[in-house]
Amino acid sequence: MKKLKLSLLALLFVSINIFGQEKGIYLITKKIKDSTFLKENYWSKVITIDWKRLIDKLKIIDDNRINLDKIHIPIESINKIRSASRFHAIADPFAVVFGETLVNVGITTIGTVGLLSGIDAFFFIPGIPNLVVVLLKNNHLVKKWEYHIEN
Repeated sequence: MKKLKLSLLALLFVSINIFGQEKGIYLITKKIKDSTFLKENYWSKVITIDWKRLIDKLKIIDDNRINLDKIHIPIESINKIRSASRFHAIADPFAVVFGETLVNVGITTIGTVGLLSGIDAFFFIPGIPNLVVVLLKNNHLVKKWEYHIEN
């Protein structure tokens, strides 16, 4: 009898894993049919068509709407969407400012000291990648991606 209860319990857990479906948004490219899945209750960053910028945990309301920052957003009004953590929401603006500062100091040293001094490379080398990495993050633009809510 004990073995029967354990086997039924194991069967229950396996069936929950097989038939349980996570809520989220499927992001499918329009050209090469690659896909990404943003899970519900994970931090996401959304920029709407009217350029509102919202960063919060993703909540699925129904097949056509999501909830971010206590605002209901129709799926048609999303311009960009990507996953974002709290750390990146705070650190990305600082990284852009830091990269811009280093590049500007490098340009200033070229103008004042000269190109062959080597001081400018000390500022350019960390400054440019610091800008490029933050600015070229994987933003899923609506013109390149299709959004489908999985409820």
